[in-house]
Amino acid sequence: MRRMLTVLSLLIVFGTSVFAQGGTLRLEKGVVKLLREGRSQFLSSVGEKYRLQRGDRLHTGPDTRAIVAVRGESEVIELFSNAFLHFKGVTTSQTKIALLTGKGNFKVAPAPEATEERQAALKSLRPQAGGPQKFGLKERMGTSQKSGDQPGGGKALRLPESLAAQEARKDEQEESFWAKIGSGAKQPGPRKRMARFQVRTVSAIIAVRGTDFVVATAGDVTNVFTVEGEVGVAAADLPDHEVTVPANTVSRVQGGFAPTQPEKVGAAERAQILESEGTEGFEDVEFGSLETTEAIAEQRRTGADDTAALLDETGADDLLDLLEEVVSETPTAPPATLETNIQLQLNFQ
Repeated sequence: MRRMLTVLSLLIVFGTSVFAQGGTLRLEKGVVKLLREGRSQFLSSVGEKYRLQRGDRLHTGPDTRAIVAVRGESEVIELFSNAFLHFKGVTTSQTKIALLTGKGNFKVAPAPEATEERQAALKSLRPQAGGPQKFGLKERMGTSQKSGDQPGGGKALRLPESLAAQEARKDEQEESFWAKIGSGAKQPGPRKRMARFQVRTVSAIIAVRGTDFVVATAGDVTNVFTVEGEVGVAAADLPDHEVTVPANTVSRVQGGFAPTQPEKVGAAERAQILESEGTEGFEDVEFGSLETTEAIAEQRRTGADDTAALLDETGADDLLDLLEEVVSETPTAPPATLETNIQLQLNFQ
């Protein structure tokens, strides 16, 4: 019971600290209309910081530039003129923003692998040496009897636990704990990582885990340019079909269509995108061809998606075994006389 109260108190502290943080807005020039709980306020004091709350809506005026910062300044949005942004809020694991029209330059720092709060929580809940084990899987020895009892009533001999077994048990305890409180512990099988920063537009969903990128949207057309890192882009009506947009490439999402495949941009186009006030920065950019979301969904239903290469697993295993033999027999670089030809076969369906 005491440990359960500890878990609940940790969740409350972590959740409230992030939600209370919200975000801030700093006006660089122009004017911003803030809409909050049915009321509106015009922000015009250049250089002043304003506190943002979950649900706030921002409408920038002409010749305006404003900076929105979240989680200190690890997530920064530079808003330009005539933009409409909905600050949907912050949780312990994700920031959600909706950009309904206009342009924003986004800079999102990668999340640390483990936070101090996470480590403190684990430390407080780990069993001490020699103490009872509260989390993790029970060790089973093929019998339903207590671990210390033998069928004849005698006592089983307890063997010292190996270091490897101790580490395995510790990993089980940690994963079990974080699964219980819903913090994203590893689950069996393939699982898509949740983006810690998400931007919604009328036509697109943009998932970010740490990168610099630009979004410019008008009507049902959304343009995305990745400055550094990579961004996942999906159509709002087909969110599980995501296109990865790497650095220095662009993609476009239009209503009823999937994101175009990324296309590289030149130095002049890059500068134009970064410096423009809105969607006009993408006017001279060439995008890939459009494909309807309905066509992609139909390809999935019929198994006719010819863009996905399927690996011949049987042949691949044989080739990997052969490769291991070659490597083990040649501790340095393979000799020039070695004529083993290893080819990886792909089957396209």
